Amino acid sequence: MSEPIIEVRHLSKSFGTHVVLRDVDFTVKPGDVTCVIGASGSGKSTLLRCINLLETPTAGSILFHGQDIMAKGFDPCGYRARVGMVFQSFNLFNNMTVLENCTAGLRYVLHQDKETAKATALSNLEKVGMSPYIHARPRQLSGWASSSSISSPESTWGSFFTVFSSLIPLAGLESISPRKIKNL
Repeated sequence: MSEPIIEVRHLSKSFGTHVVLRDVDFTVKPGDVTCVIGASGSGKSTLLRCINLLETPTAGSILFHGQDIMAKGFDPCGYRARVGMVFQSFNLFNNMTVLENCTAGLRYVLHQDKETAKATALSNLEKVGMSPYIHARPRQLSGWASSSSISSPESTWGSFFTVFSSLIPLAGLESISPRKIKNL
């Protein structure tokens, strides 16, 4: 049996007296696709923000490959380099092409050289059907192409775990089989 990537244990989050998350438990193992579904305002985005350490949980723990991400001395920047997050309202850099947007994180966060970053990005843009648009600017893209561009950097980074705050980034990928999406 494989080691869990993420384990959320008894996670709670409050904002003042308003409890947003109460005693949330789940485990994500390699190959799992886990969806958090609920009404607007039910805490879905707060949960994802806690997982990516953009919010500090009130109680509970989050383990990444068995390591407590809230422990003293834990490296949140190194963790975030391995756990991607695509927000509900995502933006590409308007002054950059699709390819440049996809290589930015590889070059400036993971410190890859330009050619390695380009090769990795091109490979992943091909997987989501975006190779014809590598020289396009964000304003030249349809909603589908923009969302595919933003989902490609997450797969490009080699994340162990990607958190989508909305299914919009995956909406245009219906022509790709579920197995290919899972393997991104």
